[in-house]
Amino acid sequence: MNKKLVLLILGSLCVVAGAVSAELSPRVPVAEVAMDSAEVDLPALSPLSQYQLIRALAVAERDADDVGAALARVRRDWQGRRYRWRAYVVGSLCATPNACNVLVTDRLGADRDVVVGWMPRLHLSGVAHRRLAAGCAGPGRCEIRFEGTMS
Repeated sequence: MNKKLVLLILGSLCVVAGAVSAELSPRVPVAEVAMDSAEVDLPALSPLSQYQLIRALAVAERDADDVGAALARVRRDWQGRRYRWRAYVVGSLCATPNACNVLVTDRLGADRDVVVGWMPRLHLSGVAHRRLAAGCAGPGRCEIRFEGTMS
């Protein structure tokens, strides 16, 4: 298995965030933030979750015949689609509108079997980033739900 190839493919996937909203959680502070969307002609919202993407990557990594081709298929199948996912924001990982990485798996929750480390980068407008930063002020992590198109 070629770990560098997997990391390159994962590292190149990012999400252009169009909307972020809160999902209440008793354990984690939540931000209620409305985001502006500059996107036009948005693709239909896909029902697929980040956990399904992680599973697809794990299956591709186990393709003994051609891992590179399997990962390329995953990339082709997932890029350009619009998703609504839950994520966690940690202030130090979301310092600027174009350097806002989020945690898409709750390693302390029900998904303990997740072994892929992946932190997608959100591309936010300045206004959206300020709203997110204000809504997620304070130490620790902040749970959000966001919609975006994977690029």
